[in-house]
Amino acid sequence: MHCNIHREPVELDERHNFPMLDDDKVYLDSSSTSFTPRVVIDSVNEYFNKYQANYNRGFNDLVTAISSKIDNVRKKVAEFIGAKQEEIIFTAGASFSSKMITNEIAIRELKTDDEVLLCRLDHSSTVTPWLELQELLKNFNVDIKIQDILIDLWGDYNEEDLTSKVNDKTKYVVLTHIHNVYGLEMGIKQLTKDIRAKNPNVKIVLDASQSISHIDVNVVDLDVDYLYFSGHKMFAPTGIGVLYARGKSCKDFEDGTLNILGIIGLGSAIDYIESIGVDKIENYLFYLTRYLYNELLTIDGIEFNKGIDKCKCEIGYGIISFKHSRVSTEEINELLNYYKIYVRSSSFCQKGQDEYIRISLNPYNTKRDIDKFIKVVKAVVEGQ
Repeated sequence: MHCNIHREPVELDERHNFPMLDDDKVYLDSSSTSFTPRVVIDSVNEYFNKYQANYNRGFNDLVTAISSKIDNVRKKVAEFIGAKQEEIIFTAGASFSSKMITNEIAIRELKTDDEVLLCRLDHSSTVTPWLELQELLKNFNVDIKIQDILIDLWGDYNEEDLTSKVNDKTKYVVLTHIHNVYGLEMGIKQLTKDIRAKNPNVKIVLDASQSISHIDVNVVDLDVDYLYFSGHKMFAPTGIGVLYARGKSCKDFEDGTLNILGIIGLGSAIDYIESIGVDKIENYLFYLTRYLYNELLTIDGIEFNKGIDKCKCEIGYGIISFKHSRVSTEEINELLNYYKIYVRSSSFCQKGQDEYIRISLNPYNTKRDIDKFIKVVKAVVEGQ
């Protein structure tokens, strides 16, 4: 497994920075949508109060001010992930970015018998656009092949199988940085090396939605051609995302009025993350995840999904999925919701996971949150 267990203890006290947490609610569904800190909310409100205008639409002072802010955010995002400024494309989110790759780039490059490698157990926004592209191309007598990337018993990519499927016909390999259900870092850095050793011309696509806010993400270090993520999973508003496209220009992809509010919020979200430090966030989530896992072990009948339990990894990335052998997920979720403890159950954006409950953590969570969650789950289980 891809473990790095050298971690320094870190304590964070971020709850007070999030207005949504001004009462006793416990939010454990950050992999779906993270709450927004006050500094991001303030930056968005400032737009309405001080410099509401459109981007690059004229030359008056208001337009100049907002255009400068948008350009600065693009630069900030580029520096955050180690890219060139012009390679940063603002989108509506991860799903939109994924479809942009398939519908505006790959569709022009793929020919009959070309192959795309992807894992059908990754997030639907990563998988579905490629399956739709395959069907679309058939209408034009272009028959591409989808090769499945397998998941092993622990929840990691089967690296040997994956690299064995890379050949001269492989044009795209579509990967996920941290899995949205299993919570594992999928060994991307080594995988890209192995893939390029087999075929240096392969285009590698990476979904970084579950990693961008709490581990270091550098497109040069990871050696990917495309990388995308959603702002609403990293403390920014909904409806904003980023697509990094190596060697391409944002001018060729951004049409019409941009999501100015989202972009402003995204820039402030990066400022918020950097004010704490990505390393501190990663270390804090490491300890919080281990604490959650150890507490779940004290509950009789807990059955874990793939991930931290199956791989026996000494590191955690803030995501654990489990079910109970006797009590239904629906019943557990119902009582958790009654006590204002919000988790993800059913309706996963991945096939075959509806019987599980997923817990996903962020810097605003505390051990007290986990203790309250564990107390309620034990009450449900012991009441059976």
